[in-house]
Amino acid sequence: MKVSVSYECAFQKSDSFDSSRPSVLIPIKDNRDLLEFTIDNLMKNDVHKISNILVIDDRSAEDIKTLVIDSGLSYLRVDNAKGFNFSMLNNIAAKVCHSLGCTEVVLWNSDLWCPDKLAFPSLLKKHRDSSSKVSGTKLVYPPVELSMNKELDTKNIKETFPHLAGGEW
Repeated sequence: MKVSVSYECAFQKSDSFDSSRPSVLIPIKDNRDLLEFTIDNLMKNDVHKISNILVIDDRSAEDIKTLVIDSGLSYLRVDNAKGFNFSMLNNIAAKVCHSLGCTEVVLWNSDLWCPDKLAFPSLLKKHRDSSSKVSGTKLVYPPVELSMNKELDTKNIKETFPHLAGGEW
């Protein structure tokens, strides 16, 4: 069965975009407050200095574009009738980055952040040591000091990762 999806895109490249750096792709639909938190974290940890951050806006009703542009990042709006599709959004953005000469892509969720300034360079080192072109992030539950939950062990940790419960994860 062949499925066809039509979409329209609008791209605004940041002035600091450098095709020699890896591109970090962040798909989002609405939830501006979450994206603002994530962008602030990436800026605080200098991710924007060693990569191109590209936010992919999936038909948001909220004003995502102003936040992204005011942060000095690249913005890609994707409108389609099919609905949210994480893979499609990343593929479109990766194609845009490739057409601009980028050779490395890092997939990043809108609810991820770096614990410190060493985390992203460490991810890039693993990416490059593996001769990867596309890498993603490993989703782990943060320690209590980085969690918005503030419980030592969440229900998900207790049920999904019982061997980590009560430990220093």
